[in-house]
Amino acid sequence: MKTKKRVSLLLLSLLLSSCKGYEEAKLDDYITSIDIFRNQDEVKILQLTDLHWSFQTDFEREKKYLQNLVSLCDPDIIMTTGDNILGGNSITVDTLYKTFDSLTNARGKKVYFGLTWGNHDRQGVYDKDYPDRELLKYTSANNYQVGQSYEHYGLYKHPSSSLFGRSNYAVNLTDGEKTIWTLYALDTNSDSFNGVKYDYDIIHDDQIAWFNSLNSKIRAEDKDIPSLAFFHIPLYENAFSYDNAYKSTPFIEKGDFGGEVNEPESDIPGLKEYNLKSNAFYVGYQKTDFFKEAKQGGVKGMFYGHDHLNDFWALYDDKTYFDNKTNTVVNPNGTADDVLLAYGVKTGDGLSCDSNKIGGNLITIHKDRSFNGRKSETGTDFKAVYLKY
Repeated sequence: MKTKKRVSLLLLSLLLSSCKGYEEAKLDDYITSIDIFRNQDEVKILQLTDLHWSFQTDFEREKKYLQNLVSLCDPDIIMTTGDNILGGNSITVDTLYKTFDSLTNARGKKVYFGLTWGNHDRQGVYDKDYPDRELLKYTSANNYQVGQSYEHYGLYKHPSSSLFGRSNYAVNLTDGEKTIWTLYALDTNSDSFNGVKYDYDIIHDDQIAWFNSLNSKIRAEDKDIPSLAFFHIPLYENAFSYDNAYKSTPFIEKGDFGGEVNEPESDIPGLKEYNLKSNAFYVGYQKTDFFKEAKQGGVKGMFYGHDHLNDFWALYDDKTYFDNKTNTVVNPNGTADDVLLAYGVKTGDGLSCDSNKIGGNLITIHKDRSFNGRKSETGTDFKAVYLKY
């Protein structure tokens, strides 16, 4: 009986470790650092999304467009939020990566770049691992030092593990000694088969556990390190924030939300359960705990794409209050400790788009760890940048 018990315990231990999806000892393998705050007080991040490079892409035209956009925005870092490619081949992939690696900002400096996968990136005439495998070749260092020259300036990482998805990694922005900000990339994955059809996927539970473990490790010596998160498929909280924005709750002030929702109504069953003002959000097949965990972990902004015709943004809080007038529990947004939820501006005219609203989001974070996501007369640290061809 004791032998059987030992075997049972061993099997249980193996099962639990496999469910975890990563090894604690390898958390450092997911981190790249840049000592970018060593000699500057602010860092600009350009979010690009849904480029959809394909067989039909005019590479020279698109390279010129991206360089013009980067020159206009003058970022230090580019983060993409998925669907970089749809229906391409290895040449498409290689050309896109080489283009990102060649971009220079208005100060003539190479721009660091991190890619996040969408639901279409692996759909092309190449083996499904090709985009990931080739992109890994563009990360030259674990610790980039500003002022030093590198062969490549990529930030992407994918340690060998069973963690769900691929573009799960972190970038620590330091002053040379301590971490000032962290950028998280997460894979919202591709499609999930529900037995009848394929639904959009989500950030899985093991990814949330990974985020919590990695975030705890990064903040172990300083619990006040703030962060931003980049991923492709929007969260349910994005739809909730839109619903609250148009309910005129007393928590919402001028400047707490903006942009538009122009996608057609979706037929996602999980979203319809909430009886919202609009279902024009193509979220995953179910609500997850990522927003709650990320907010508790110091994430100040979440940026995503996927819905090409939506550029809505809002400050949102998942706290609840009881509305005596309607006798219901309400989720407010725009409270003191809110989180910015923002669609990226569709980048370029690949696939469906509004040609008057293409470009990127420009995000500014500060060495004093401040980040103003609220639109006001004094400005904001987040803005949509539109650029036509």
